[in-house]
Amino acid sequence: MMEDRLTRGFFAGLAGGIVMSLLDYISFYLNFGKERLLDFAAEIIFDHRAASLVEAVIGQGAQLLFAGVLGVLFSYIIINIKSKNYLFKGWLYGVTIWFAIYTVGRLFGTLEKLPWQTAISNVIAASVFGLVVAATLRWMDESVET
Repeated sequence: MMEDRLTRGFFAGLAGGIVMSLLDYISFYLNFGKERLLDFAAEIIFDHRAASLVEAVIGQGAQLLFAGVLGVLFSYIIINIKSKNYLFKGWLYGVTIWFAIYTVGRLFGTLEKLPWQTAISNVIAASVFGLVVAATLRWMDESVET
């Protein structure tokens, strides 16, 4: 099953999404970040932040699915991850995706003004996402080769 590049990319993205979400929850519950990543997804799906546990679960699921898809994109952009700079590539990918999502949200008016704490929390989470995706994909690529 893991011999398929798309599958490895999806699971690498899912791993990155889980770690990113954990950091996001910590930031939110420490009152640093003011909006959870699942709320961004809920706003796209429901046109408002998650207002119930069911909406939060759906928003979190959508956010993790999106992270998996981003992992697939990374796996095809970086075809062979044997490079010494794979972590840099992952970090660059993570912050580029973060900036692109913020840009699209602003252009279409779907991203409200966020406090600087949320932006900092999100860029840190996106950085860690990229690092985890790159490290996980490299580990899975090496596992397939042996």
